[in-house]
Amino acid sequence: MGKISTDLFSFAGKNYIVMCDAFSNYPEVLSSQTTHSVIQALKSVFARHGVPKVVVSDNGPCYSSRELKDFAFEWNFQHVTSSPRYPQSNGLSERTVQTVKNMLKKCKESGEDVNMALLVYRSTPMDNGKSPAEMLMGRELVSNLPSSELKDKAKHPDVKLWKNQQKMKQKHFYDNRNHVKALTTLDCGNQVPIQDSNGYWKDHATVVGKVNPRSYIVQGNQGVCYRRNRRHLKKASFQKETPSSDVYTEFDGNGQNSDDSELIENYESTSNTRIEPNTSSSVQEPAGLCFRTSPGRVVKRPDRLIETV
Repeated sequence: MGKISTDLFSFAGKNYIVMCDAFSNYPEVLSSQTTHSVIQALKSVFARHGVPKVVVSDNGPCYSSRELKDFAFEWNFQHVTSSPRYPQSNGLSERTVQTVKNMLKKCKESGEDVNMALLVYRSTPMDNGKSPAEMLMGRELVSNLPSSELKDKAKHPDVKLWKNQQKMKQKHFYDNRNHVKALTTLDCGNQVPIQDSNGYWKDHATVVGKVNPRSYIVQGNQGVCYRRNRRHLKKASFQKETPSSDVYTEFDGNGQNSDDSELIENYESTSNTRIEPNTSSSVQEPAGLCFRTSPGRVVKRPDRLIETV
């Protein structure tokens, strides 16, 4: 495994950990309760398929613990977390959780074995003619899945090329469906409002660093640093904008994204540093004729409202 995504979920009163290989979409589902059990589940998967280069997860307590950091150092893999409050940046695991939950629900209703359902899912051919198990292990698994013409289907000569085509195709439809717009990049010192969990823009902050093309470190008025996705930050209208290809979404068509390729250990030391807002503006206000709104936009009074002598 080169890169896997992992996440936790609950079903019927039990906690599970799901892992999915980014290359083959091969899922692993194990029961989990605590940080220790999560580590044991990861070790079990690594012992079967090898240690991945990168493990992507959310910012849950079990993934941000010191015990997991020591485990990543001991087993020599990179642990990457997604943008806070933006689960879409870890879309592969989120989609896998949805698939596994539906599988567990149907098996519970019909009384079927969950392990057999996982076996069938892993051995079902995809659009390129190969199953997740065949892409991961190089061989087909024997299951109760009936043989079909899919096995005789011409296999794609290059799996990576096929996956890239699938991502671009899904990205195209997603962008059109959600009316994705281009965003501008942010520079250090920019003043930006932050969108809270309710969708309101407030709590102005200062950009102090950039983790990835769409992930920034901002410092609030109290000197506390936060990590936020570009979608949750708004550039003030009076600040100079830099053209960028950043978009509202980090979805790449297969649940994966280019965001969060490294951790942000450097910014823990900046939480006590206060950065003064950048009050400079290139807009000149004519005295008595203009006023500035709280976000910084300059409004000119209409000529019909200006008294003349």
